[in-house]
Amino acid sequence: MAIGIIRPAGIAVFLAAMAILAAVGLLWVDVLAKRALEALGTEAVGARVDLRRAEISLFEQRVALYGLAVADPDNPMRNLLEVEQIEFAADWAPLVFERLHIDTMVLSGLQLNTERAESGAIDRAAPLQRLRSGLGELMPAPSLPQLQIPSPAEAIAGEQLQSLALVAAIEQDMDDKMQRIEQRIAGLPDADAIAGYEQRLKALRSKDFQPLALLAKSSEIKALRDDFKSDIARVKSLRREITATQAYLQEKIAEVKAAPQADIARIRQKYSLSGDNIGALSARIFGREIAAWIDRGWRWYAQLAPYLDKTAAGASAAGDAAPPPPRRGQGVDIRFPEARPAPGFLVRQMRLSALHDAAPGGQIPSQFSGELENINSRPGIWPQPMTFAIQARQLDAALQLEGSIDRRAEAADDRIVLALRRLPVRNLVLSSQPQLPVTVDTAVIDADAVLTARDGQLRLVADLAFGDLALAPVAPAPSADTAAALLQALGELETAAFTITVQGSAEAPQVALESDLDTLLADIIRQRLAAKLAVFETQLEREIVSRTEGKLGPLNARQQGLDALLARVNDKGEVMDKLLQRL
Repeated sequence: MAIGIIRPAGIAVFLAAMAILAAVGLLWVDVLAKRALEALGTEAVGARVDLRRAEISLFEQRVALYGLAVADPDNPMRNLLEVEQIEFAADWAPLVFERLHIDTMVLSGLQLNTERAESGAIDRAAPLQRLRSGLGELMPAPSLPQLQIPSPAEAIAGEQLQSLALVAAIEQDMDDKMQRIEQRIAGLPDADAIAGYEQRLKALRSKDFQPLALLAKSSEIKALRDDFKSDIARVKSLRREITATQAYLQEKIAEVKAAPQADIARIRQKYSLSGDNIGALSARIFGREIAAWIDRGWRWYAQLAPYLDKTAAGASAAGDAAPPPPRRGQGVDIRFPEARPAPGFLVRQMRLSALHDAAPGGQIPSQFSGELENINSRPGIWPQPMTFAIQARQLDAALQLEGSIDRRAEAADDRIVLALRRLPVRNLVLSSQPQLPVTVDTAVIDADAVLTARDGQLRLVADLAFGDLALAPVAPAPSADTAAALLQALGELETAAFTITVQGSAEAPQVALESDLDTLLADIIRQRLAAKLAVFETQLEREIVSRTEGKLGPLNARQQGLDALLARVNDKGEVMDKLLQRL
């Protein structure tokens, strides 16, 4: 008797079980999707991502998400963004091939920087927090130029006065010159040699008219004349050397007289806060705060860039390499070459719109509208770059953000442009240093920023212009006269402009800040220092002159010594000239 392998009762039980599972799945698919999206979003952002409700219609192929709130990792009591509704039509067939392609996605009621009822912090560190670049920490430590001027004696104590060094060098040089002159004078004919010339001249003048004797006297007279001319030439050369040495000494004495002024100017310059000492004061005072403002945008781009680079041309080439052999007992995922490769995730068009007129508590305009196109997970194989154009407005404030992310080639070519107009701000800290606390009470900001990325090098240039500026009043310390002057001048400003430049790699950026306040701040510092420097310079001149004026005596004595040496040489020359005339 044959036994049936398949029993009708078993089939019925199986179908009933599958029906129950399908029913449960349909009932719970919204809840499961909601929890999955919250978990994935929290993992990616590093802060809580909440979703009020998710509706997934398998038959209508429609997905609607309501009440999306993404907490700010750096400020967990505020949301980076809120979206009232996200809706799109989904084709379930590509999901079999692990793909989700969406033609149009609509985001309604998008708001930024809103308050949260409870903290969105999570226990573990987030990827964005690990990538913190800390642009503010790359700026100079907040500081003000030191206006403490030492006493002249203290200022000179650590200096090598060039005037004293010059006197010492001249004295040594003159000693060498005068010693050489003395040696040359010693080589000239002395009194005995001149007496010998006299005797020879007398002998030649004796009366002897014999022809042979006259011929011998003629030869002796020529020899005596040659000796005289040689000695007289040495006298003339020595006289020229002494005269030149006198002129040299006069020139050096003039330098010694002027040297104290050079020392005074050099030391005064050291305490005058000129050049680099007062250069880029805005960067030293406001740099860290302003750099911190744009740090978040820089970090978000650095966070997203690795995900975009995964599917660039180089990454796809790496994917063609042979994978390592699997562990024993594990299967192998085989991906065959695709005739028409496509990304796993694709949104051809995303439209943004706002349901609300204002974002309560938000500072950034919330009337959002715009479009994003070609958002996909493999930009290296998709034929169009990702582009976006977003506009926002709230009262007089307006924001425009546009750009493109192009990873179709091996080298990235990204460009993002932001223009912000008439953004009202309150209680904005410009400087938190105790010496010079500066807080904007009220102002409006115009901002223009351009971020470009090519070949792994990023460059961000942001121009910030403050209008209708009013600073919060602050009372500086009684002893901080310089800070008080700066605060008074800053408090009278109605406008201010800053330009911050960030360039380099995402891991090692370089930051620089310039401002139209640099000249104003430098002038204030110079004015506060002018009176102190005037007194300091007068005392310094008196101190240096007192140390150098006594050094002119030895130099003047050497001048007198040269005069005496020249007189000796002239005396010898005069005697020898008279003897030469008698030959």
